[in-house]
Amino acid sequence: MTGQVAVVGAALSDCGRVDAATPFALHYQAASRALADAGLTHADVDGFGSTGLGVLAPVEVAEYLGLRPTWMDSTSVGGSTWEVMLEHAVDAIRAGTARTVLLVYGSTTRADLKKRLRTANLSLSSRGPSQFGEWEDFTVSPAAVSGQLAFERAGLTPADVDVCQFYDSFTSTVLLTFEALGFCGRGEGGAYLEGGTMRVGGRMPTNTDGGGLSSCHPGMRGIFLLVEAVRQLRGQAAGRQVPDAKVACVNGTGGWFSSTSTVLLGVH
Repeated sequence: MTGQVAVVGAALSDCGRVDAATPFALHYQAASRALADAGLTHADVDGFGSTGLGVLAPVEVAEYLGLRPTWMDSTSVGGSTWEVMLEHAVDAIRAGTARTVLLVYGSTTRADLKKRLRTANLSLSSRGPSQFGEWEDFTVSPAAVSGQLAFERAGLTPADVDVCQFYDSFTSTVLLTFEALGFCGRGEGGAYLEGGTMRVGGRMPTNTDGGGLSSCHPGMRGIFLLVEAVRQLRGQAAGRQVPDAKVACVNGTGGWFSSTSTVLLGVH
């Protein structure tokens, strides 16, 4: 980041058991809280990104929120969606096509499954999920590509990072992400994570909000990673704050390791 673009507001809707809430209501709650956190109003927003709700996701949600954006994004690549959208938003602001971009997500997918209001579908081929059939090496995450680009563009290395927020969709996801981003060598992830490495107070605190299992995983968790990273850098993560955090590494993983996006956030 060169100082041209900043994250000025970050917030979550109510999480956990919110059985009475609709997805639209969660969008509104999160958006209103983020704008309040930034000291902005709906009228200040001229760029908007959302996906996963309705037939025309960004249009319907923008209308519900009372927005009239002139720049929109409905990218949908699973868990890495929000990191990809953030990069798009940065490009839009730097290009002058937007000044203030709001990214928002809300889902009741997990509750709907329990209520039998929808079913979970998985498309399989003869070799398992069809996306796995295109994966040449199961020991290498696509974060090896996105991570290298992110660190090169930021002029940083893994040694500069104080806290990590990684999508933890599968048991192996975080381990492979550490290896792919260069925090340790290939095949060294297990040893690197021994001894409490990921805990607050460890050498690389990670998923400090508890991760998808302990915090919240409504479907596309990538936006939660960004919110937690911002809170850490602001010193607002009460009870789990990493001391003197200046650089956060965020990595979203979409689908079945189908896509990744790596974001480095820092304190200016």
